[in-house]
Amino acid sequence: MKKRIHTILIFLAAVALCTGCSNEIESDIPGSGQAIDFACGILQSRAEETTFETIESFRVSAVWVKNGSEQLTLMDGQFVEKRENQWTYSPVMYMPTYGTVDFFAYSPAQTSVSNFKIDENNNNEVSFTYKVNTDPFKQHDFMVAEAVGQTSTPVRLDFQHMLSSVKVEAQSTSADYSFLVWKVALTDIYSEGILTGTTSGNPKNTVWTWGSLSDSDEEYVVYESSGSPILIGPTPTPVSDPRLGSFMLLPQTLTGDVKVTYSTVNNSTGVVESSTNELTFSLGDTQLDRNRKYTFCLQLSHGGTRSSIPASSASLEVITE
Repeated sequence: MKKRIHTILIFLAAVALCTGCSNEIESDIPGSGQAIDFACGILQSRAEETTFETIESFRVSAVWVKNGSEQLTLMDGQFVEKRENQWTYSPVMYMPTYGTVDFFAYSPAQTSVSNFKIDENNNNEVSFTYKVNTDPFKQHDFMVAEAVGQTSTPVRLDFQHMLSSVKVEAQSTSADYSFLVWKVALTDIYSEGILTGTTSGNPKNTVWTWGSLSDSDEEYVVYESSGSPILIGPTPTPVSDPRLGSFMLLPQTLTGDVKVTYSTVNNSTGVVESSTNELTFSLGDTQLDRNRKYTFCLQLSHGGTRSSIPASSASLEVITE
């Protein structure tokens, strides 16, 4: 069952902020009445990177459906930020006294979104392009929210996580050997896609889907040693920078490989018995879904010698939460 974490925040008018709104002023846009403010929450998530307490900003677009066919844009990529636990934006917009308003938002506001558009002929569909930064330290926990058919304020926005959260662990399955891991990388990872939200039904419900995945990177580096490799023993050990934890990927079917650069260590002597070697094995059509957490556990084993160089192998266990 999905739980909602939320609170109602009091609106606070702010000084003028940078927005993506058009300069054209529509004469029939309400200039007074109920000021549009927001109450935000986050649907319970297995991705868990961002919580209600840590969300700081979002951008929102809003379409006023004046009657069955006539539409008017009220907000276009409006920047909204949290100040002293209150959601603020400027200029203030007002809720129309008739018709309904559909709101679509994404967070954080500075994320890599482009081509944001609401279908001019069908306000029930919104789409935009999103690109995941391949530098894990510059990634965002990308979220979206919608509130359709609104007639009053505050407008409730429940953000949903749109990416997959992944972490990599490794362990030795050979009692007499440990491993020094120098680098772990994934191949053939899609980093850009189009996210579409389609609203239908009564009551209205919006379904978000990813499509048109592109920009497949030759190598997605999960971890690379700057001089001190990670020592892998019998206990599953995170293979990442300790400041990082999980990294984010677009939901997709992984068809590439995992590449592990390693050395072997004889536990009895403490001697590093091999030069740096590389293991490559298939991800085997691993499916990543949005709003889920995954652990890739690399199980490394020592398998004898060949030309005096220890031959090793690895298997992959994917754990889904």
